[in-house]
Amino acid sequence: MLLCLSASRAGEAPHWIGNPNTERTFTFTPDAGHTVAVLGRLSEAYSQTWHLPTTKEPLTGADFVRLACDLAGQPFKLQVAPRWMLKLMGIFMPALRENEEMMYQFEYDDHFNSSKIESAFTGFRIE
Repeated sequence: MLLCLSASRAGEAPHWIGNPNTERTFTFTPDAGHTVAVLGRLSEAYSQTWHLPTTKEPLTGADFVRLACDLAGQPFKLQVAPRWMLKLMGIFMPALRENEEMMYQFEYDDHFNSSKIESAFTGFRIE
């Protein structure tokens, strides 16, 4: 996501991996970290499944890129890296090699529902 945002600010075509037309909900990393820290201190949170705070409205990858371009004041452009290219680049870039096992998140709709944590922690403030 960071490369997408950096490219749009620089006026370059942002890159997206996977299918840009699948929907997903997004989690802001600092919110996730804060929430994990809070859950880790509560014994009543143990042995339960918690979905960390996510956006309520899903976006497609193309929608995310369009939003990034709009915020950067740039025209909408999108480059999608095909899976074969990512595999080839993974030979030389270990970080991309690790991406292969997570590609399912970018090829199918990926919705998380964080209503459990929102209701369990009413007034829970994410900084």
